[in-house]
Amino acid sequence: MRIFESFLPALFVLAALSPNIALAQTADDDNIVVTLLGTGSPALNPARFGPSTLVQAGGLNLVFDAGRGLTIRMAQIGVQPGDIDALFITHFHSDHVNGFSDLWMAGYMLN
Repeated sequence: MRIFESFLPALFVLAALSPNIALAQTADDDNIVVTLLGTGSPALNPARFGPSTLVQAGGLNLVFDAGRGLTIRMAQIGVQPGDIDALFITHFHSDHVNGFSDLWMAGYMLN
């Protein structure tokens, strides 16, 4: 538990340093697309990656939760880590955050 507790402040710092996002929709960009990238549980299952949802709206790519396999699913649909405008974590259960480090490091290395 101590490892997780030391990881938590880093998440808050990253959130504070992230740029503010405004959803400004135009006539050409009125659609909202929701893609379930993973719907699995904490149990390992190669057919179902951990919970993660991509919401594309107003020209933004928003990810809700970072379950295991997030970056693999993103690659399968043609979304690169650097394309993500914001990541929201609904709660800190392991199956909702396991893919965070992949997203963070892949985005850093590819940009």
